[in-house]
Amino acid sequence: TSIAEAFLFASVGSQRQAQAAVDEVDRALVAAGRRALGVEGYTQGSWILMDYGDFLLHVFLEETREYYGIERLWGDAPDITAAVAPSR
Repeated sequence: TSIAEAFLFASVGSQRQAQAAVDEVDRALVAAGRRALGVEGYTQGSWILMDYGDFLLHVFLEETREYYGIERLWGDAPDITAAVAPSR
């Protein structure tokens, strides 16, 4: 049994970017009728986890993501990589 259907991993360059990304995801999903079941790590901002039940969003500082290498835990899962251009 898996703890979620999907894991989403995102990397950012700063604590403020991590918090802003999480805030924007939260706004968009609340508008779509979804609410996070829990959020961890927001204040520190190096690794923020948002739990939506069927999927988990991990927002990492780049160096934190590299340090923990969390993707290795699910090495046999499909990897879908997407680059997102910075907004202006």
